[in-house]
Amino acid sequence: MPSPHSLTAIRDEVARIHAVFNADGGRLWRALEAIQDAPHKVLMPHTLLVAPGEATAISSELLANSTLEPDGIAITHRRRDFVARGEKWRFLKVYDEQNQISYDTPPNRFVRHFLRAVINHLRQLQRQVTRLNGRGCAEVRGELARLLARLRALIDTSTVLAQSAPLLVLPLDDLSLNHDPRYRIVLMAYLDLGVA
Repeated sequence: MPSPHSLTAIRDEVARIHAVFNADGGRLWRALEAIQDAPHKVLMPHTLLVAPGEATAISSELLANSTLEPDGIAITHRRRDFVARGEKWRFLKVYDEQNQISYDTPPNRFVRHFLRAVINHLRQLQRQVTRLNGRGCAEVRGELARLLARLRALIDTSTVLAQSAPLLVLPLDDLSLNHDPRYRIVLMAYLDLGVA
């Protein structure tokens, strides 16, 4: 973090951040936009309680668990699914295991973490410039405002990043983060900038 008394140090830090984002013709910006357009996703199993006719994948274990639900089974005098203790029973609701697409993945959490860390760093620089309030401060404030607006727009327009949970552990061994070129560019920028 630059000294709060040095506009030159703050200007240099803003230039360094700008250089990382605009290196190779804005490769980091393009990677972030590409991630936003086609984020990492995984199929996650979700167990839902549904009407028997809506079930797609019922296992014996899930069927047995369905009997424990208050509205899972009922005694019937017509069609029956099973007999227990001399009574005819039918299923009203059953547990069904369905796969759903999830974007809440370590690579997406990392991108969200990276963007928030850069935004927080820029806000700190903004506060330092406000305290200095001398010659040249308006230019630096303007550059900080432009960078912040563009970064906030990335987060605000991305439902994927908004839905990603906070990052608890840096997933440096994640395959997608290390081998997908888009995510690797973000990882390298994170390491270059050294923001936490």
